[in-house]
Amino acid sequence: RDLQAHWVANVSEDVSAAVCTIRNVYSPNVLVSRLLMLAGADPNYTTDLLGNAPALCIFAYEGSTEMVALLLEFGASVKTTNSQGSTALVLAATRGHMHVVTQLVAAGAPLGTTDTAGRCALVHAARNGHLNVVSYLISSDWMVEDPKREVDLSEALQQALVAAASQGHVEIVEYLLDLAEVSPDGYDSLSGETALTVSANNGCTNVCSTLITRGANISATNKKNMSALLLAVKEGHWAVTERLLQLHAPVEQADDSGKSPLMVAAAEGHVAIIELLLDKGADINRQDNDGLSALSWACTRGRVQAVQCLIDRGADINQADLSGKIPLDHAASQGNPTAVQILLERGAMLEHVDINGLRPLDRAIMCRHLPVVQSFLKRGAKLGPNTWAMA
Repeated sequence: RDLQAHWVANVSEDVSAAVCTIRNVYSPNVLVSRLLMLAGADPNYTTDLLGNAPALCIFAYEGSTEMVALLLEFGASVKTTNSQGSTALVLAATRGHMHVVTQLVAAGAPLGTTDTAGRCALVHAARNGHLNVVSYLISSDWMVEDPKREVDLSEALQQALVAAASQGHVEIVEYLLDLAEVSPDGYDSLSGETALTVSANNGCTNVCSTLITRGANISATNKKNMSALLLAVKEGHWAVTERLLQLHAPVEQADDSGKSPLMVAAAEGHVAIIELLLDKGADINRQDNDGLSALSWACTRGRVQAVQCLIDRGADINQADLSGKIPLDHAASQGNPTAVQILLERGAMLEHVDINGLRPLDRAIMCRHLPVVQSFLKRGAKLGPNTWAMA
């Protein structure tokens, strides 16, 4: 064997690089790799693959237990990382390679080491739906050696819950909620989300139902003071919105700017959700901190179908905000001629003047929306001093 290793060393330009060739990564030859290691290959050789990952990280990511065992036998460090800060343990856990995970933990890999995004192996396993890896990592001896690069188990568990919830992994969510250290309303220390807010934001209806059944507060907000209902509405997740309303989510719970779910739906143009919220008793003429109603928000964003829906459902077409602007002013500034036409046909005040003395025509001219200007002139809008000044 020594003679073979000597021969391999003489005929190889770089024995370390030879271990990590593409062919050997995807179809490892353990016997030849051992000869290369005996010939002096570096077990911590840094490749140009997977973000300049060391050899151990590469083979851990691919789930090659024999190659991982070989590298560990020759002294590979379990603490080396790629350019994203991912250790071999993180990469193996991400891919769900249970046997490699057990090898690395047995070799002393730190369980709480995080990558550049602040996520440890447990969180990656939970996010990718690997319950067996999650269970194993939780049951292992968790010790923090470097507080700057590692998280403790309690923090990792809360992050894992949010990560699993974000991807709709109900089974892992259920498993984690059975642990005393995990709170259904706890925050992910990095994202500021709770399991319920992130699952609502991502459209995971079953996870939302599970969390609320297991005691999550349906009115709880994330660190940005956004509730699960607001997030589901914003992203257009009708099924999640319906489920949350069935479970008695407050239909008027607003964000820091005073925007209710109905206003958010109007601003995003989600007509089906607008109908759902109105059917559940949402106040169609409620105003936010600046006095804008749902109709004003729909006009501001140019959501024509939302404008039509809200008017058909009885929205006040001439409701003024704190600056004196009515929905027609917002539509004129936004520049959608169809929205302007709908408002005018339904009785919007053509000559309304806001607190700055400006009319809808003045705003259309100021924003250079020629089709809207033409609509106003065809309707008989007057040309006052401000109009000429704007022009």
